[in-house]
Amino acid sequence: MIYLIGIAGLVIGFFIGQLWLSYLLRAYSRQEILALMEDKSIRMKYGLLNWMVAAGGCGLFILAYKYFILGDI
Repeated sequence: MIYLIGIAGLVIGFFIGQLWLSYLLRAYSRQEILALMEDKSIRMKYGLLNWMVAAGGCGLFILAYKYFILGDI
C-alpha cells in the first residue's frame, strides 16, 4: 500500500512542479521558452526543479501515510 501512496505523491508532486514552472515562466512567450530550452543548463535547472518537487511530494505523502494511517512515526 505504501508504494501506491508513494506513486500518488510522485504524480501529484510532478503536477505541482509543472504548475510552479508555468508560474515561473508566465512572463515568457512560447517562442522565448523554446529558445530558453535550447540552453542545457537552464533546461537542467528547470527539469531538476520539477523532479525535486515530485520527489518531495512522494516523501511527504509517505510521511503523512505513516503518521496518519499507521501511527508509526
